[in-house]
Amino acid sequence: MPSLTRSELAECTLIESIRASLEAHCEDNAVFLAERLVAMGDTEANAYLLARCYYACGKPHRVCEVLGRRMTMPATRYLFAKACYDLERLDEAERALRGTGGGGVTAASAGARVDGTGGSSSGDDSF
Repeated sequence: MPSLTRSELAECTLIESIRASLEAHCEDNAVFLAERLVAMGDTEANAYLLARCYYACGKPHRVCEVLGRRMTMPATRYLFAKACYDLERLDEAERALRGTGGGGVTAASAGARVDGTGGSSSGDDSF
């Protein structure tokens, strides 16, 4: 079994700490840790986690800023669409859900409607 480098170990530790902070409703702590994570590795997965933290803090405008054009993952497009919906940017929300080439995630396949009702009662999207 290959061992992790210090950087990979730090990233894994941050991810687990961010998840624990979100579960404990310590959103500000989660944002702080997620910002450090993105500074270490600016990937779409890390940006998605930061955006989840911002969304949990009720900052949909920051979600849009963080995700920007990084929307190759269905979960990323869906979170971006939720933030756009909250900001009443419905055309952008629809485009995000459709994805490029029409093969994007739909609200139904993600387990919730765009208006935020339905789906998981915990409101927790998978990481």
